[in-house]
Amino acid sequence: MELKHFTSAMAYYSSLYPKFSTIDFSVELTANAWHSELKDVDAHVLKKTMDHFIETSDKFPTVRLIKQHMAEGHSRTDEETGTEVANKIWEAIGKFGHWSPSEAEKYIGSVGWVVVRQCCGWIDVCDCTSADKPSLMKNWRELAAIIIKKARSGDLNSVPMLPEPENNPALTKALGIIAAGDQKTNNNTSIQPF
Repeated sequence: MELKHFTSAMAYYSSLYPKFSTIDFSVELTANAWHSELKDVDAHVLKKTMDHFIETSDKFPTVRLIKQHMAEGHSRTDEETGTEVANKIWEAIGKFGHWSPSEAEKYIGSVGWVVVRQCCGWIDVCDCTSADKPSLMKNWRELAAIIIKKARSGDLNSVPMLPEPENNPALTKALGIIAAGDQKTNNNTSIQPF
């Protein structure tokens, strides 16, 4: 974020704490010091973080508190986390392939693994091609965001499912073979809400 926009935004937030804020962002040294610490932060993330402090604190946050809040992942939207999950799934296809689903599960994480299971399992996900990537990444990102929201609300009983392969005997048989070989992995997956 450019210094001019950063200074303007922080002066605005500082004005919301008239009683407690002793930080004057019109002072060049102050603005430069804060900007040097937070210049790589996306404007959207900074806004979300500062909005959090407005709602929860009577005092203007320090740089350390802002960074700590962002490091804990509170500033990321579910969609941003969903994008990260989708990227991890795609990376895991190349890293582990068909033959290492348990390693892929560890790499992808619990939310990503639920996405994989919703997409008919690891073998089917590994069969995706580069031509499929744009639509798959979009679907995985959206599904991950839904799963994260449901995990946070405690409502994972209604995770969206893809249609069951009831009318496709070959796919049913293949999924049965996969499930038998991967049953332990699938049964031990737990979702950790963010």
